[in-house]
Formats: sequence, structure tokens, C-alpha cells
Amino acid sequence: MSDATTTNQAEPVDLDGDGVIDAAYVDTDGNGVVDALAADTNADGVIDTVAVDLDENGVIDGVAVDADGDGELETVGVDADEDGKFETVAVGEDVAIDTDDDGEADTWVQDAELDSTVTDDPIDGADLV
Repeated sequence: MSDATTTNQAEPVDLDGDGVIDAAYVDTDGNGVVDALAADTNADGVIDTVAVDLDENGVIDGVAVDADGDGELETVGVDADEDGKFETVAVGEDVAIDTDDDGEADTWVQDAELDSTVTDDPIDGADLV
């Protein structure tokens, strides 16, 4: 009987084909199925984008991005129905929600404490795709 345990595995990836590893496919739960991609999209040596496939069906369910390079993921997009369009996008403390799945935000929560909600997109034609 072995004392070995299953460990999470990461497979290095060269996304742009330049010979430098800039991402890793990750099996976060150790079941042999890749369920996340961690990437350094600006080549500064720091992971700034994480894409996850929570139900492991091969379709990305959410993306988190560190757009300003401070080491914190401040932009998050969620595609709950897996149609390729984000229904919810959070940027800092603001959240945009597409309740009718047309690709445009129609409800905005203007702070993380949910003190202020605006319906009908305040940014005309704001696209969540």
C-alpha cells in the first residue's frame, strides 16, 4: 500500500510561441482534468490572468485579471450559462450584470457593499463580451 497522495499538477505553456513559458494549465483538484489556466499576459514574470472551468466541461466559466499589475485580481468576469458572454463583470468595487443575456450591462452595482444599484446601463452600449 502506497503513502502517495494526489498533487495538483501544472503543465507549462508557451501561449505566444516565443519559446518562453508564460502560462500554465492547472489541475487544481488533482483529478487529472485541467480546470484552470494561469497566464502572464504582459511578460513581466507575474501571473496576471486566471481562467477557470469550474465544472470541468472544457468551457471557461470565469476569468480574473490583474489589469494594473499590483498583484491583486481586480477584474472578474463570470459566464454562468457558458454561452461565451459574461453575465457578470466586477471591476474593483463596481459590478455590471447582464440580466437579459444580450451582451450589454443593464444593471450596475456601484460599490461592493451594494449601497447603490443602477438599472438601465449608465454607459450606453457597454459591452460585457
